Amino acid sequence: MTELVVNDRQGRKILKFQDALQYHGRFHRAGVALGWKFLQASMQALEIDELQRFRSSLIVGATPPGVVDCLEFVTRAFSRQRAIFDPGFGSGACKCSGILSFSLRTTAGTVTGHLRDGVIPDDFAATAKRIDAGLCPPAEALAWQQRSDALAQSFMEQRGEDLYQFDVGSEAMDPKGQPDVFAFTPDTSSLQDLRVRDGIGEITIPFQGMMDFHDKDHFAGIVLAHKLFTYLVYHCWQGESLDRDEIHVRCGLNPPGLIDCFEYVLRAGSRRRCSSTISDMSAPKSPFGSFSFQFSRGDDTVSLRLKDGLLPEDFASIGKKVNAGLASEKEITRWNTYKFEIGKVLIDMKSEDILDRID
Repeated sequence: MTELVVNDRQGRKILKFQDALQYHGRFHRAGVALGWKFLQASMQALEIDELQRFRSSLIVGATPPGVVDCLEFVTRAFSRQRAIFDPGFGSGACKCSGILSFSLRTTAGTVTGHLRDGVIPDDFAATAKRIDAGLCPPAEALAWQQRSDALAQSFMEQRGEDLYQFDVGSEAMDPKGQPDVFAFTPDTSSLQDLRVRDGIGEITIPFQGMMDFHDKDHFAGIVLAHKLFTYLVYHCWQGESLDRDEIHVRCGLNPPGLIDCFEYVLRAGSRRRCSSTISDMSAPKSPFGSFSFQFSRGDDTVSLRLKDGLLPEDFASIGKKVNAGLASEKEITRWNTYKFEIGKVLIDMKSEDILDRID
């Protein structure tokens, strides 16, 4: 099965294994497959057809890049602080990254998977460690990548029980207090796909992929992120694809929608190339800071800000009250409306009509 169903504040979503590979984007494809098979088998063991992101948590005994990226892509547990790294957890195979045991807790119960000995060859794990340290010559790294691809295909063809020893427990998360689902199906057909380069070549990221990765309701932030990327490509970098290994992001705010898109498209957060350090008092205000941005690629730095007049006057003030839990029901409704309606307006606007470049 190459699809998993999740549910979050944007409703029901179908996630594909290929999408998880694109999010990961580097060499550890075998790890992505192991993460996917763990989640797939866990959901089957719990007899659930879909995973509620906002009611799931993780415990991991190790943090191998491919596995962790896959678990984050599906559950968003790491970025939403619902994941715990415990290096002494579990009894799975112990490789260079630690004990390969993973536990998923949902409202239906808990499943823990311990990777079986022999699933990952010892020499394969040792070479991975050398590659991550930059100690492998290109030919050896290429051969390892090809082997990782072959292992990933093999893992996907096996049953989860062939890869892991599973324990199923009754301890479950409280199903109460789930956030409201914001049913929203905007027409985003005019937003073109983004071309992105990373260690495995060039990939294509559709806007829907950004929507699926984000698990809350900051639709306007997702659209703005797409407009930022579009501006960079066509007004600054001569139509070149975005390079995940080169671009550093500095921004004057850290709202969930934008930050999720910087992570999904550029891997800027998890690769530690994103920081909130700009202080531009003239830029339009947000509950999370100000709408000012810097994108650096080598010696080339592009500074951008949101144009004045695109946001309601009370956008920042109402957002602050809502986030602080001090808003009335009317103000909450108004804030939620802003997050969608502003995004709908931005969709059909040109990026140069939304953003100003600062010299």
